[in-house]
Amino acid sequence: EVYLPEVTGVSPRESPLEGGHKITLRGSCLGTSHDDVMAVILVDVDCTDSLEYISSGKFLFVVIKCSLIYAIPLFVEKLAVTTFPRTKPASGPVIVETRSAGRGESAVEFCFVESKIRRHERKV
Repeated sequence: EVYLPEVTGVSPRESPLEGGHKITLRGSCLGTSHDDVMAVILVDVDCTDSLEYISSGKFLFVVIKCSLIYAIPLFVEKLAVTTFPRTKPASGPVIVETRSAGRGESAVEFCFVESKIRRHERKV
């Protein structure tokens, strides 16, 4: 029996539009090694290059760093992947694709939100 990657937890569940936060993904079948992980997409942002594989496919960390997100538009099964800095808030699933188990999509949503500083600047 084959199990797809399953993301059961995302912590924190939101990040400012500018990125720069460490995100922890928890689940199962998230890959057998760093090289096994083909893609990690948060909403529509490709975070694969900043992946920190931790252990046994049960946990992996993704660091969203603006400098690591390429400016070239990428497409993952008709999903347009955007780059930082984002221009508006967005939310959606986390997608993990591995060579060994295929592609899985989280039931929990991740959100990119305006930072408190940015909201304050708009009001002034």
